[in-house]
Amino acid sequence: MRQQHDCPDELSAPARERIFEVHEGGSGRIDPEAPLHLEEELEGAPRIHLKIDSSARPSEEEARLRRIASQLIQIHPEESPFFETTAKVLASRGITSFEKFQRFVEPNLEEYLATKWELKGLHEGTEILTSALERGEKIAVVSDFDCDGTTSSAQLVKAFQAIDRERDLYIFPADRHRTGHRITVEMVERLAAKNVKTIVVADMGIQCHEEFKRAKELGVQIVLIDHHEFEPDQPIPKVDALIEPFQPECRFQEGLLCTAGLTFVFISGLKERLAQSKDEELRTKSEAIDLRKLAQLAATGTIGDVVPLRGINRAIVKFGLEQMTNDPDDWVLGMRQVAKHKGSIRASHVAFQIAPRLNSSGRMVTEGVYVPGEQYIGLEENRKISVKDLLGEERGGRTSLYTPQDLFTLKEKKSCSGAALTIKALTTEAPASMNRGEANPGKRPWGRLGLYMKAVNWLNNERKRILNEAVAEATKYIPPDHQVLDGLVVEVPLHAGLRGPFGSKLVEKTLGPVIALSNVDARDGEQQILGGSGRTPEGVNILDVSRKGKEFLEYFGGHASACGCGVKRENIAAFRESFREGAAAFRDAHPEVRPDIVHWDEEISLDELRGKRGIELVKDLARCLEPTGKGNPAARLLLRNVNISLVTRPHDRDMEIWVNEGNFQGAKPDVKLKFWGASEHPDVEPGIRVNIVGRPRVFRRNLNEEHDELTFEVEAVQRIEIRKK
Repeated sequence: MRQQHDCPDELSAPARERIFEVHEGGSGRIDPEAPLHLEEELEGAPRIHLKIDSSARPSEEEARLRRIASQLIQIHPEESPFFETTAKVLASRGITSFEKFQRFVEPNLEEYLATKWELKGLHEGTEILTSALERGEKIAVVSDFDCDGTTSSAQLVKAFQAIDRERDLYIFPADRHRTGHRITVEMVERLAAKNVKTIVVADMGIQCHEEFKRAKELGVQIVLIDHHEFEPDQPIPKVDALIEPFQPECRFQEGLLCTAGLTFVFISGLKERLAQSKDEELRTKSEAIDLRKLAQLAATGTIGDVVPLRGINRAIVKFGLEQMTNDPDDWVLGMRQVAKHKGSIRASHVAFQIAPRLNSSGRMVTEGVYVPGEQYIGLEENRKISVKDLLGEERGGRTSLYTPQDLFTLKEKKSCSGAALTIKALTTEAPASMNRGEANPGKRPWGRLGLYMKAVNWLNNERKRILNEAVAEATKYIPPDHQVLDGLVVEVPLHAGLRGPFGSKLVEKTLGPVIALSNVDARDGEQQILGGSGRTPEGVNILDVSRKGKEFLEYFGGHASACGCGVKRENIAAFRESFREGAAAFRDAHPEVRPDIVHWDEEISLDELRGKRGIELVKDLARCLEPTGKGNPAARLLLRNVNISLVTRPHDRDMEIWVNEGNFQGAKPDVKLKFWGASEHPDVEPGIRVNIVGRPRVFRRNLNEEHDELTFEVEAVQRIEIRKK
């Protein structure tokens, strides 16, 4: 069952160099303050060095790919890949004709949206909302608290803002620490008491049968938009409109869309339906719903929820990223400002800079946050204060802002979910007088939008600080003899919002399944039952690994790559041992699962990386493959049988490696490679011949194209054994 996914944690290690990344055709430069590598080193952790699948491609397959590559290059050369390497990478991913190439490189979002009425439940859902708007009824949006849920909510809020009906909308997101991934009966009853007649539930709810039954008793209609798969015997929720691609008789777009993508399709249909409304005002105002702005949220949710970037998802993300670069919404400008990011926006920027910030509120706010506005409902509400109270008084034409932390000291006035703060940041408009040009990190953020963005950014910095401290402590639990796919159970002082990211970081280093336990927010109130979050390497089913120890657990649930559980303190030792045994059994039963083996897309020579030719090749790869992510990773290339001529360590945890084709030490270095997070490696020393796998990137220094520099980021190095005759 596919459940909510944690997006990659934002980069937080010190910056290495002030450089800009280049990409032609819709992408661009990375934050000069950001580090180049995409992982944080765990100090004290034993490093498991990755191995390389260095076997040569079968000659028949190589000939086939060369033939297809030649055809791709020869047809319409002004549009096709310029390099055989690019064409072969595409061919290996199923791009075997020029027609497929065109659909892949320039996916047409309009063509995908033309099929939207095939989405089961869309007719009913858009009709329910249109009728409610025509009658002037109150509507509420209840969503999950992660990036997918908040970007879904924000799209609906922006649609209501566009038609000037925001006053008819309540926003009431779930809370990780107080409600979990669900709408509760209390939430339904409180909304009904406010005379809400329709609730749109986004990114959760397929298991909330009693809650929906209560809504029906109160005369409240439910429109449910979700993308999580049903268990084999799980009943379908009885709601008024179900937009769910995994329901019976619906497999819309192969079930690829996350909820943010489904919400985008839903609003596209709603806009069409409102254009046919009997209410003339609604018909006119529906034209103001700007799908270009909503696509920016849909793209962010799609990347943040780590769904495959193919088909309709690729079309949404590519279009959304282009809009974020060329015509950014206010929230994008605010996010760029707090992230200190200039230039174009790529999928990697969303994954490592934007999505973690949007997730931070749901993770870090454990006891509520004050979010101004009558539309935002708190889980606990007392006396409300006005926006003027929050912002202070005008002084000399300027507003004296409170600090972001004040939103948390005011929570006794109205204690909202942390996700409400994210939604507020995504939907607050910048003052009309503000310049919407390039964000200037040196200036005060823009009014209320700046306040919310600063609060979200502050939470994200706190997340990184706490997580880094916990990681440094937790490495002592990793045994010195730890092997790939060994199971690991550790106890850390983290609440539920941080256990998952913490587990993911240990998985990166140990290459085995991990359960992170803590009693910070124990369910029993006496902290004797510890909550746990499980994470695992790709290809390892954590449900199978945990099954042997379920007798020691108080509760358990999840899906193949992540789980949640609870264990009594006296049972931790027994569960830890059973988890190790379960991991060992999985390893024995699945010898094909090797997270320590790195596979590559294409073999490349050093000559192809040298000089301007290498820079143009990397640009060509980016032009054809972007946006990259799950289901469409950036190209991983193999350098076979190269000689290490020089090794330097400019930083404590990084290496620079110079390689050439020669077989003697001291030759003039030809190509410089960067090995982030590796201060030492048994196969990295001058004079050794190795195979190397990595990802090439082009960086632009000082915003000058003449200063473009190719960097090959190493992922794995493996010594070539030379046998003596």
